[in-house]
Amino acid sequence: MTKEGSGIEAARFGKIRKVAEKAKEAEIPKRDRREEVIKQVGEDSLNFEEPDVKERSIKKYWEYREGSPEMPVVFVIPHSQKPSAMEMAGLLREKFPKRDMEELNSLAKKWIVASSSEKPHKVLSSDHLDYTVYDSIQRLRDVNEVQTSEIVGETTNRMDQEEKPAVLASKRSRMFGDPNRPSFFHKPTGVGKRGKENFIQTKEYPTSVRASWYWALEKKLKDSMGLDADGKLLKPFLQIAIHGMKDRKMESGESAYDVVIGGGNLAKGEAGELASPEVLDWFSKNMAEKLTQVEDCREMRVAIDRKGKEEVEIFELGEDNEVIKKEAQKVGPGLSGAGLGLEFFRHGKTYKVEDLGGNTRELKLPGLGKNFNTIQLEISRKIRGNSLLRETFSKILAELAVDFKRDFK
Repeated sequence: MTKEGSGIEAARFGKIRKVAEKAKEAEIPKRDRREEVIKQVGEDSLNFEEPDVKERSIKKYWEYREGSPEMPVVFVIPHSQKPSAMEMAGLLREKFPKRDMEELNSLAKKWIVASSSEKPHKVLSSDHLDYTVYDSIQRLRDVNEVQTSEIVGETTNRMDQEEKPAVLASKRSRMFGDPNRPSFFHKPTGVGKRGKENFIQTKEYPTSVRASWYWALEKKLKDSMGLDADGKLLKPFLQIAIHGMKDRKMESGESAYDVVIGGGNLAKGEAGELASPEVLDWFSKNMAEKLTQVEDCREMRVAIDRKGKEEVEIFELGEDNEVIKKEAQKVGPGLSGAGLGLEFFRHGKTYKVEDLGGNTRELKLPGLGKNFNTIQLEISRKIRGNSLLRETFSKILAELAVDFKRDFK
């Protein structure tokens, strides 16, 4: 054993002895003291991951683009990568175990390059042998959120270097590892609805990808913004996670809202907040004001969706040409950001992590404090798919990033 190794062991045995002595002083029965030692020493040793482990994890899952050290904003693109044909084939094999792997890989490759007018399932009857395969491929193929990378790229490209935000872009498709899933267990989750025929298991291990997101931010903030002795931010900081959503239409055919901002979980109070109420309202109102100043965007609505609230809060242009806030019925699935674990960036979390052997341990992320704010930004396909609207939206995001630096010091 090396001198360094013997020192670590000595420190560990010293800790075990100290815990055992305290257990004795607390008059814990001798037969129970061993369990107390295992509980305290074992759990404490799992609270810390070695720096090289963190660094490997960050490099595996994320492309980190450096911004200005003085800029208190980071853009995150969690779902920009398309799954490969082989990733798709591996998942399809679980759903269709009797199908040949090479055949499934070939089908996936054809599907990836096919244009929307050439989609094979458009000309197949529903009872055709391959219909369910093509339907499943389509679900897998469309899991990436198109044009989210372009929006962030256009946003940062128009900003001066001294005000350019950092960017975290996922290197992996969400089929490999989805950073926006709630589970920290070493078990595969799926695409589609559980119990339904179209449900497909994925081979992701969310522990690593979710923890690496936190570690990447922790590293950036420690180097640039400053953390206190408890690892909490000293100044306000804004993380903007860019997502794509379907166009939301009311029964009348009118657009319900074009942008949705996740408002967290009201039932959990402060512990359910992704961002402070002040930052949430500030971001939503200012985005709506900037959008409605553009002729082609005057009718656009920005919504805050909070779990535990039946209506969404809408920011739109009123009769006096000023942005007003009102409540309206939700259209489509909720997008509150609740239940995804995004609040752990702010408040911290202890997760039970299950390894491949079925054993569990704790993974503790301390949280970056109340100065850390997450905006989960859901952008309609109408905006993402139109180059002029995308350009306008990118310009507004760039302005908001600079405004945050000025307004929240």
